[in-house]
Amino acid sequence: MSIEIFSKCAFTKLAFSYLANVSYVNAPISVIDIEHGIDTILLDRVINDEKREFVIILNNRNHSPLLIANKVIVVSKRSSTKDIKKLIFTTSIFKEIKGDEVLLSPSEKILFNDWLQGVSIKTIAKNMAITHKTANNMRNGIYRKYGIKDSFTFLLIVEISRMVNTAHSEHRKILYA
Repeated sequence: MSIEIFSKCAFTKLAFSYLANVSYVNAPISVIDIEHGIDTILLDRVINDEKREFVIILNNRNHSPLLIANKVIVVSKRSSTKDIKKLIFTTSIFKEIKGDEVLLSPSEKILFNDWLQGVSIKTIAKNMAITHKTANNMRNGIYRKYGIKDSFTFLLIVEISRMVNTAHSEHRKILYA
């Protein structure tokens, strides 16, 4: 099979072309580099393509790899080639990836689901009858549980969740062997 690469970065194209040739790629995998912006139409088309078993999204932020809906893997471009090669090998051969489920408290689930609907933190706080600061602290708690540090990556997770119509319980932090 093959690795389909969507990237404006020549290095990313070259690196994944190399990985496709040296790895045992048995499953159709797409790689989308969002360093230069998110094309939501392309993202939605590739994520919902039944022929693609896995979609790897490269993000320029530093965070733990995340698996969403057992299909989409959000990986930092700062991850080592060894770790990315391991991900590709694992997805190709075993057709699954192990990881720790991201468990949210009931209040965090409400916040996350409201974010899925596009509601602002200020409005969420008002609707939950909590302070804006408490809502921000809950959001930061969600960041910690996902192993992320920035709103861009969190909003990317929310957008992907919207595209695959999944609940937060189908998100996993990937464990490397």
